[in-house]
Amino acid sequence: MFCRLEGGKESMKRFNSFMINLKNASSMIKQLKNSVEKENEVASDICSENGKNALIIRNVVYGDSDSVMPLKKCKKDESLMGGFHTHLSRHENDGLDIPSLSDIREFVKRDSHIMCIGGEKTKKISCYTRKSGFSKDLVNRQVKRDIGVIEKMGLELETSEDVESVMNEIVNSEIRKVNDIIKEHFIKHLLWAEETKK
Repeated sequence: MFCRLEGGKESMKRFNSFMINLKNASSMIKQLKNSVEKENEVASDICSENGKNALIIRNVVYGDSDSVMPLKKCKKDESLMGGFHTHLSRHENDGLDIPSLSDIREFVKRDSHIMCIGGEKTKKISCYTRKSGFSKDLVNRQVKRDIGVIEKMGLELETSEDVESVMNEIVNSEIRKVNDIIKEHFIKHLLWAEETKK
């Protein structure tokens, strides 16, 4: 199993005005690998020293196989910029390095600047930052509408004889909706991808 940190041999990876060094990027890679091994989602906070753009990983926490809740706190002289967490592969279209609608809702609610997702299936870590002109109200309305659509689809599970088919339809629909929101409001930055042996 070989790894590569996207961005070449630079000691810092840049995301808009933010930077993350190799040590902190490696921490996220290690968290993803531990998450897969232990079959539990992992999360950590992304902080920055006040007045600086260098990002720091803090407070690694383990959840269960479906969810994890970061601590959402930094040291006294730091600001909370966002968070990192993993997505495990439980279903056919799960374990991706893209946020869920709930992840995006949390991002807006916490007024975050960056969210990073490690995907078991994709074997990648991607970070998302706001596009210029980012509107919390607009994103919130889109997420709320899309969650409503997904919840209505979920009601079909109770009466369906083909639960797996309906579940796949729900997951695919959420992925399409998330990709639309990302395309319109976020910039995706690939931080890390597992290299395959040649």
